[in-house]
Amino acid sequence: MKKLLAFLILPACIFFYSSCGSGNDTQQEESTEEIVEDESVHTIDMSNTTKLDLNDYGYPIILNIPGGDEMSPEPIIDELDWGALEIRIGTNFQIQVTTGDGDAEQKKADIVNLQDIPYDFEYSVDDSDALLYSAKIAGTEMEPEFHFYFVVKEGAQIFEIEDIKGEGFDSLSVERMFDLATTTVIKGAN
Repeated sequence: MKKLLAFLILPACIFFYSSCGSGNDTQQEESTEEIVEDESVHTIDMSNTTKLDLNDYGYPIILNIPGGDEMSPEPIIDELDWGALEIRIGTNFQIQVTTGDGDAEQKKADIVNLQDIPYDFEYSVDDSDALLYSAKIAGTEMEPEFHFYFVVKEGAQIFEIEDIKGEGFDSLSVERMFDLATTTVIKGAN
């Protein structure tokens, strides 16, 4: 049921993000991608996106990011001391890319156990390589924050993509980041 709700929200997400993005001199996408999940098809709107090659930063991957027109802001890419990349395009697209173990179960345990105050978590995607969830301070009526974690694997190469923690994102923003993360490809992989 939670996945169905996420699929119903997708059209609003597509409309909301059709005006967000980044100017980048890479190719603009004008298509959709279909992801098959549990016998249902989830279509990702790839219009107003562009490809961002991270090979110059030591990551042999290509991300789809918002953008592709002259009105879109350029992505801001920060290299962190410990090797991760933070990619920001406006306030609604902010992701971190790093290498790692790609262990979604361990990530889920860390999410729950490393909190200073108790949170209630609700997972709309809870797979071996993906988490899409909301976190709300337990016992409050505060609005939840939304987050995602996605693993891209090809052989021994493992990359983790997630939203930048410490930033507050609404569900539509996180769903768009998650959807675009799922289209990431490792260069040289078939």
